[in-house]
Amino acid sequence: MILQDNNVESKEIKNIYEHNYINQIWKGKINLNDGEFHNHSLFICYLCLEHLILCDDNCETNQVQTCKNYVQKAIIESIQIFYSTSFPRSCKCTQNRISCETEDIWLQKQLGIVFFNYSKNDIQPRKLHPAVFPIDLPKYFISLLTHENDVILDPFGGTGTTALAALLLNRIPISIDLSQNYSDFALERIKKHKFTNKFLILNGNTHDISKLLHNESINLILTSPPYANLLNKEITHRSRINRNRDITPRQYSQDEADLGILDLDTYLSNVHALFTTLYEKLKNNGHVIINVCNDIYDKSTGKTYQFPSKIITIMEEIGFIYKNKIIWDRTKFYSNAHIFGYPSNFMIFSGSYEYILHFTK
Repeated sequence: MILQDNNVESKEIKNIYEHNYINQIWKGKINLNDGEFHNHSLFICYLCLEHLILCDDNCETNQVQTCKNYVQKAIIESIQIFYSTSFPRSCKCTQNRISCETEDIWLQKQLGIVFFNYSKNDIQPRKLHPAVFPIDLPKYFISLLTHENDVILDPFGGTGTTALAALLLNRIPISIDLSQNYSDFALERIKKHKFTNKFLILNGNTHDISKLLHNESINLILTSPPYANLLNKEITHRSRINRNRDITPRQYSQDEADLGILDLDTYLSNVHALFTTLYEKLKNNGHVIINVCNDIYDKSTGKTYQFPSKIITIMEEIGFIYKNKIIWDRTKFYSNAHIFGYPSNFMIFSGSYEYILHFTK
């Protein structure tokens, strides 16, 4: 390909040849190896950064390139409507206050070990989703780190627990999930409450959709991403293999974009890419809360990997500031746990506690 003219004309064009938010970066004559120079426009897709060449009417080559990362027009329009108004704080707190919490409640939340009960606002039955956390978990951190009318993002929104918690606390949530079933359930779950606050429940690839969010528009990112392919494994232990698990999901999906089917290295690379994008969307001094498992044992290598430390390393590489590590005490959910490893191998119940990592920008 040979470029002849260099008449740069930058402008934004939407929804051309399945691209969205295309930025025109060049216009002039191009030789597409056919011996003829014709007028063409060169675009770059805002979502996937791939280039698009659009030929003029007289070019027989008629070359058009399309990107792989297509985001539905309805999602783009929903985001545009969502951002069409500002979200001023409805509380009367001073600017230097981190949240609306009173001093006595703040003191109670300085403990490094927390326990959350399931309540009536949690999914019933919880077998709809393989990793549902109690609604008290997001409520705890939303009230601790944000003010009324702040915007809360859950990029792995699942069945909408974070979004529902945000609305119950008079915050404004954005929830994104790859699964259509989970997104539909989350929407219906929220609609039952008839909230007046704005909210966004979006279904699709979080990495692509998050690029469309406005920079520095999010006050808190609160999420629990898949733990690599931890759930996407066959049950082999004798104490669990005979249980009736037919109606219990063992993974989120088999979609190639699902982080829950990836090996650890590929998973970490994808998490790094996503939170690099989200870094620009978070406001300065904004917060990130990530719920992760403690460690991951890889049977193929016989090694146990420190999962939280790997997430911390990724986040610090991006530019986030690591602040706190909180232990989520889950021991009450293991009253009927079976013996693992006895008598030759010492193994703890890996699900008896999890970490909640806190970062700031």
